Amino acid sequence: MRSYRLIDVRVPRRNLQAPNSPFSGLTNVEKQQLTQRAESAASNIELQLLSNVITGSVLRLSGTANRSFLFVHDWETDRMRLSSINGDARLPKGMTVEFAKGQGAPGIVWETHQLLIANGPQQVKEITETVPDVERILASGQTSSPWAILCCPIIVYREVVAAFLLEGSRENHPFTDEDAVFLERLCTSIASSISSAILTDELSFEKRRLESLVEQVFTAQENERMRIARDLHDDTGQTLALAAIRASSCLNLVSEDQDNLRKELLLLREDLKSAMQSVRDSVANLRPPILASHGLAACIESYVDDLRSKITLNLELEPIPVLPDIPAQQSTLVFRIIQEAVSNALRHSNAQHLTISLSLDKDALAISVEDDGCGFSVEETQKPGGKSFGLTGMMERAALLNGRCKIDSTPGLGTRVIAAIPLAQPIGAVHDLT
Repeated sequence: MRSYRLIDVRVPRRNLQAPNSPFSGLTNVEKQQLTQRAESAASNIELQLLSNVITGSVLRLSGTANRSFLFVHDWETDRMRLSSINGDARLPKGMTVEFAKGQGAPGIVWETHQLLIANGPQQVKEITETVPDVERILASGQTSSPWAILCCPIIVYREVVAAFLLEGSRENHPFTDEDAVFLERLCTSIASSISSAILTDELSFEKRRLESLVEQVFTAQENERMRIARDLHDDTGQTLALAAIRASSCLNLVSEDQDNLRKELLLLREDLKSAMQSVRDSVANLRPPILASHGLAACIESYVDDLRSKITLNLELEPIPVLPDIPAQQSTLVFRIIQEAVSNALRHSNAQHLTISLSLDKDALAISVEDDGCGFSVEETQKPGGKSFGLTGMMERAALLNGRCKIDSTPGLGTRVIAAIPLAQPIGAVHDLT
C-alpha cells in the first residue's frame, strides 16, 4: 500500500493546517505578487521562457524545494516531457527526460488527476521506483534522490496538459498541505496560458517540420530535373545525333537520279536536327547550367538572348542591378517565375512587346514581366476548372520564398506579372510581404 498522499485537485478543501510550511512565511501580499508574476509570465506565449520564469519564481520563494520542474504533455509521443528545470540539477545538452502514465511524479499526477505529496525516503522511493531509468536521470543531472516531492497537475478541460514538480533534498523539511494549496492555485491561474503556450510550441514545431518537408520536396524536384536533363543529353541527344550522321551518310550513297529518296533523307536530316535542338532547349530549361556557374543575372540575360533568336516578338530586358549573393535554391525559384511568366506571354498573349525588369527595393527583389497582348480575366481563369496552372505555379514559388506574386491583366489591355521576393530568407514559411 502506498504511503505518499494524493489530493484530488477538483475537490474544494477547507481548514488545512500547515505549520512550518516553506511558504507560510509569505504574507498574503507576497503570495499575490508571486501569482501575478506567474500570470504575467504566462501572458508570454513562448513555452520555454514561460516555463523558466515560473519554475524559477517558485523556487526562489520556497524554503524546502531546491529543484523545480515543468513537464508538458507531448501529444506526439504521449509522454510527459521535461520543458524546464531550475535549481541545483542540470541535464546534459540535448538530453530528453519524459515519463509515461504512472511513471514518476509527473506520470502519477497525469494518470490520477490528483496532486501528489511525498515526504521522506520511503515515500519518495515508492515514486522513483516507478521510473525504469531514474538512476541514469539522477546521474545525468549530477544530483541525488530527493527527500520530499510536491507535484501538481495542470488541468485544462479535464485533460492534464502539464505537471509542476518541486523537489527538496534537505532532511526533515517536508512539503505541507498549505504548500499544496498554494501550488494548486498557482497552477490553476496559469493553466490556460500553459495550454496556449504548448499549442503554440507544437504549431511552431509543425511549421518547422513543414518548412523542412517543403525544402526536401523542392530539392527532390530539382534533382529530378537534373536527372532528366542528363538523360536527355546523354541518351536521347546522342541517339538523335547518331541518326543525323547516318542520314548524312545515306545521302552520300544516293545517286543523283534518285531524287525522291534524296528529298526524304534531306527532310529526315532536318527533322533530326530540329529534334536535337529541341532536346538542347529542354535540357537548358530543366536546369540552366549558367545559373549555377554564373548566377541569376547572367542566367536571365542568357535566357533572353537565346529567346530573341527564336521569336519575332520584341523582347526587352531592362538593365539588371548588381544583385547580392542569392542561394542556389532561391535563384532557381526566381528564374522559374520569370521563365513561366515569359512562357505564358509567348503562348497566349499575341503581344508585340514584352518587357522584363528586376530591381532592388530595400531587402526585396522586385520582378516585373509585362506584355501588350490581348490580356485576360484573372478572376475567371483562377476559378475551379480554369486553366490557371501557370499562374498558380508562379504564386506557389513566390510563397516558398516568403514573397508574393500578383497578376494584373484586363482583356485587351495586356498583362503584367509582379513578384516581390525578400532576400536572405529561408524557403518554406509561407506569408505575404507587407
